[in-house]
Amino acid sequence: MPTTDKYGQGVQIASLADPPNAETLASNIANAIVERSAMRFASASARNATLTAPVAGMQAWLNDTKQLTVYDGTQWLIAVTATAGMQSWTPTWSTDTSQHLPIFGNADVRCKYMQLGPAVFFNMWIEFGSTTNFGAGVTTGDNWRFSLPKTPNVTSITVGTCHLFVGSLTRAVSGPALINSSGFLNLYIGSGPSNGNVANGGVVDSLSPFTWGSGDRLSVVGQYEAV
Repeated sequence: MPTTDKYGQGVQIASLADPPNAETLASNIANAIVERSAMRFASASARNATLTAPVAGMQAWLNDTKQLTVYDGTQWLIAVTATAGMQSWTPTWSTDTSQHLPIFGNADVRCKYMQLGPAVFFNMWIEFGSTTNFGAGVTTGDNWRFSLPKTPNVTSITVGTCHLFVGSLTRAVSGPALINSSGFLNLYIGSGPSNGNVANGGVVDSLSPFTWGSGDRLSVVGQYEAV
């Protein structure tokens, strides 16, 4: 009867006493090695269609998302996401009311992120320009919200810090950045500038903490868990 490999991985090796069968010999070795290697699939759906009964420790590379996944005995988990460094993205800028929508225009939008497994690290730098439209007929209820580079796995949680600059970089307001219940990023006003020119508190909008205009800036740094 066949023996197994000396590393305890369950790879069957034919013994001299076994009847000669090249197909069985090759199949036992190839199948055992493949299922213990990092298998490659076009997508998660292709992986799941092929590996209908995965076992703990199996690894599968997903070409569409550039992710290495590992089966833990219950579910597939993201082990590594391949990346060439920080990636650029342009967030969708809207309001929680979906009314009086702002438009970036010629704003300088520099937003980047990196994903390592389920962890997403991101930063945002936006300087509003002369053609930026902050929305017509806005009220303090039209809270700004920004889309994130990857779908968050958790909501209603603080994920970073924001800084809001009036024109020159000498005056700023800071506060927490939160993922709201809809999965968008809201910026909160947590402090006042040194000269006290904060018109409104709460969530940042076109009138809060001050009336925004060309040359004003915001920055955000944070991290969160993605789906």
